[in-house]
Amino acid sequence: NWTSPIVMNAQGDEPWILATSGDNMIGVDPKTGSILFTVDSSASTIPSAVADGNRFYAPVDGLTAYQVGSRGTEPLKLWNSKKLGPDNGSPVIAGDKVWVVKGSVLIQGSTE
Repeated sequence: NWTSPIVMNAQGDEPWILATSGDNMIGVDPKTGSILFTVDSSASTIPSAVADGNRFYAPVDGLTAYQVGSRGTEPLKLWNSKKLGPDNGSPVIAGDKVWVVKGSVLIQGSTE
């Protein structure tokens, strides 16, 4: 697994860590190491998730957008796009656009 964890800070709560693997995504309290939630998923093991405010975009079954609530609650799945699934590079968010590389092609999609 080559993914990097990301820091989330939803709704002004204490920051927490999101880590993804081929089996699941977990939210972790960085102070205690305790697991805040676990979501079963088939996330890619090379590209990492990316955070944008109270959302994150994870390479799960293509690319999947999640909304986070208060700290420790399971994220809400907003949408999924197989067309936006990155190969090896992590997605990038710029404004209301998401960018991924598939093969040698840069693809743009909407974060909505």
